[in-house]
Amino acid sequence: MSELPAKLPDHILDLPADPACQWFAVRAFNRKLDQLKREAEDAHYRTYYAMTTSKRVIQGRTRWVRRPLIPSLFFICCPLEWIQTFKRGHFGDAMVYGNTPSQPSPISEDEMRMFVFVT
Repeated sequence: MSELPAKLPDHILDLPADPACQWFAVRAFNRKLDQLKREAEDAHYRTYYAMTTSKRVIQGRTRWVRRPLIPSLFFICCPLEWIQTFKRGHFGDAMVYGNTPSQPSPISEDEMRMFVFVT
């Protein structure tokens, strides 16, 4: 692969980054992923949810299906204060990855770009 795949939405990593925003990994529970992702997007924060296309043959017909690459995992680019409030408000519905249970760990823009590139 020599360039970013065409499947990436333009708005994921190409927008100018707000210096106060950082990427955080979030795991959604209880089928709440769409609701949690929508909440972040409604607050005007960037999100990323890795998808893959797979080939399925059903009754002799080939279908290309988009599926989550890592079910229940998505990323939010937001300020630390917002993700901490989000985490407290969704106890039991989501887990924000961090070095300690009380402190979310940010993901650098370069690491996020590489993750998007390989997915």
